[in-house]
Amino acid sequence: MVQRNFNSGVRLKMKLGVVMDPIETINFKKDSTLVMMIEAQRKGHEIIYFTPDSLFIKSGIPYASSNKMEVRNDHSDWFTNIPPKDLTEFGIAKDDMVVCLVGNHRKVKGTKYFLASSHFLATAKNVHYLLIGDQTDCRTFQQMKNQSPLGEHIHLLGRRDDVVAILKSVDIYVQTSLEEGFGRAISEAMCVGKPIIMTDAGGCTELIDSSSGIIVPKRNPKLIGKAISKLLNHDTLREDMGKNARKRIDNVYHINQTIEDTLDLYHRLLR
Repeated sequence: MVQRNFNSGVRLKMKLGVVMDPIETINFKKDSTLVMMIEAQRKGHEIIYFTPDSLFIKSGIPYASSNKMEVRNDHSDWFTNIPPKDLTEFGIAKDDMVVCLVGNHRKVKGTKYFLASSHFLATAKNVHYLLIGDQTDCRTFQQMKNQSPLGEHIHLLGRRDDVVAILKSVDIYVQTSLEEGFGRAISEAMCVGKPIIMTDAGGCTELIDSSSGIIVPKRNPKLIGKAISKLLNHDTLREDMGKNARKRIDNVYHINQTIEDTLDLYHRLLR
């Protein structure tokens, strides 16, 4: 990784090209590539980042789409190097309001209730729904889209590798699960400052409080639509909830706080 000019003793700076999985899939606790990049950057080298699907060969010559990367060894510095997605790619205007749900097509995710909530929106704003996840572009959801008053403003995106970039560009994050644990997609949306609407599906409800989101009953598209409408129609409330969601991740679910809380629990159990 490191080169040295042995005649002068001066360390040479290098450009390191790293092929790795999409950034949002990296587990900082386990990924050895991340550790090597942190160390290389500490020694003054420049990091160039590639994903496997960005590599290609044309006329026998290898090419790649690359991005310069800055690595930060700071667990609280979430996703700062991922730029927001330009949603005009999906036919969404800059001033339109965007509501998003991320989840693979499984019954337990309750995705149909998210799509059905589009029938109960009460707003004069131009609204789009984004649905992301494996098989979310299936025929069943396509039929629901066709029957919805939003129609072509519902975007069934299927599996994506740029979820965090998309989350940065939406206005509201919704999770309509029937059962849910911690909720990785919910926590990621909170990390990028989005207000949350979620169903009372279990452990996920501990992620938010009344200042950072709204909890609604399961299997109730009418109340889901009402909650979405409330945030669409109240800009200050929506923006404040997004800011508070990020603060809650930093203050309540920061790794240092989690360690302290876990140790405190162990101490109390051993008394």
